[in-house]
Amino acid sequence: MRPLDERVAIGLSGFVSLGGRDLARLDVTLGAASFEAQLPRGGLLRVGPARYEVHALDKAQRRVRLLPRVPYAGQPLALPLDLAAGQARALAAQAFYSLPDGSLLALGNVLEVEGQPAVNASLFPPGYEDDPMQDHARAYRARAGAALGPGRLREIAPGAQGAFGTVTFSR
Repeated sequence: MRPLDERVAIGLSGFVSLGGRDLARLDVTLGAASFEAQLPRGGLLRVGPARYEVHALDKAQRRVRLLPRVPYAGQPLALPLDLAAGQARALAAQAFYSLPDGSLLALGNVLEVEGQPAVNASLFPPGYEDDPMQDHARAYRARAGAALGPGRLREIAPGAQGAFGTVTFSR
């Protein structure tokens, strides 16, 4: 893990191949919560307003080299998301969202899996920070329509030319 401050860190959890490309499995943690981004060499990892480029991958040594393009400077990462039951909103991928009930939505990057956009997403319940042993909802490489706890991933759209993509989430 590479700590950026006392609550935020980036870690390498391994590698995966997708579509003939090697991807680094990078975890961005905010306290006890995290999201996973699966990125190739040259991909951008977003940590709030900060950006890190995956400069090099070394599967044999289990290392990845990240270059800061916009360094992290202690900015808040969890964006407020006022989303009532029955509402939906398009959200930027690779981000944390704090819901009014204290839940934390964590979205990884949008990637293409078998020709369709997919995302890794987690919904952490209120109080997860104090008790990380409690269960949380997780969707790995989820496609549009997938359930996530009491919510649903309505639409998933890749970003164009370096954009991070969007996920429409509803409760």
